Amino acid sequence: MKTFLAVLLLSSSAWAADQLPDGPGKATLIKVCTDCHGAEVVTGMAHDRQGWKEIVDQMLEKGATADEKQIKEIIDYLAKAFPKKSR
Repeated sequence: MKTFLAVLLLSSSAWAADQLPDGPGKATLIKVCTDCHGAEVVTGMAHDRQGWKEIVDQMLEKGATADEKQIKEIIDYLAKAFPKKSR
């Protein structure tokens, strides 16, 4: 049963990562962020760069670990891949 759950979790994580648009920073986001939550967390969100920065800062406060280069890559990726839509 444990093996089945592990395979299910890995499969769902791989599926969620496949749902992310390709681009610079995708691999870094997967590496840094999916230790705590699935990639699907961001696919339904939309923010401007400042909004994404605030979310990434919150994740860092909660224990995510990334260096400054990785943080910039993640924020840049999210801002481009999941931008806040203009009305």
